[in-house]
Formats: sequence, structure tokens, C-alpha cells
Amino acid sequence: MRIRILLFIFLFPPFILASQGQSTSSSPQTATNEGSKTQQKGKSLLKKLSDKALVGLTDSDNAGVRCSAFLALVKMDSNKVRPVFVKHMDDDEKLTLNFLWGLVTDYERVNQFMLEQLHPDTSESSYKLTKQEYETCKKLIYQ
Repeated sequence: MRIRILLFIFLFPPFILASQGQSTSSSPQTATNEGSKTQQKGKSLLKKLSDKALVGLTDSDNAGVRCSAFLALVKMDSNKVRPVFVKHMDDDEKLTLNFLWGLVTDYERVNQFMLEQLHPDTSESSYKLTKQEYETCKKLIYQ
């Protein structure tokens, strides 16, 4: 199980799963095929991970692991998303933008990343925030 989780985190970092098939490849046909294959691999790996394991990873010492695990919970439409988000409202550790996180430049801190994954207009999760909840949390996080 640990190997699967590590493979998920390193092979499918948030920018791959969040892109939903978008690719920077020069050929549109190749980009579509590569994006589709990546999505299928990511989804099949997500099915093998349990909510409990992912919730445990959201408590990791590594901010990138916490964000990847949270993103996986959102993509799986887990009912654990809201409690994990509330638990990490004060998690303002800066994300280290290294080789895995090089494309995730919009989010400076863990709690900002998690908030945006539950955005009322862009999140596909059933557990996304309402606009009022989002604005309240945004004020608390970005103050």
C-alpha cells in the first residue's frame, strides 16, 4: 500500500490531475492521447487508495504530500474532504515549488491550495464550499 501511495504522489502530482487532460505537447492528437492515458492511470490508482490512507497522508510532515493527498480525496469525491479542510485551515506552511510542484504557482500555502480545490465555481466535488463559505474561509486564510 505504501508503494502505491508513493507512486501516486510522484507519478501524478496535483498539476497532472488538475489539468484534466491538458498537455503542452505540440501535437493536439498526441496531447489528447497522452492526457487521456495519464488520467486513466491516475484514476485507476486512486481507486486502489483508501480514504483512510489518504486522510493519514494529509497529516504528513511534507506540504506537497499533504496537498497531493487532499487533491486525491477531492478527485475521489470523498466525504472526508470537508473535515480535512477544516483541520488544515491554519496550515500556512509554504509550498516548496520544486520539480514536482513547478507548475503549481498559484498557491503559496497549503491552506490556500486546499481552499481553491473546494472553490464553489470550479470544484467538481460534491463537498465543495458554497460561495458564502468560500468567502468566509478566504478572509480567514488570506488575512
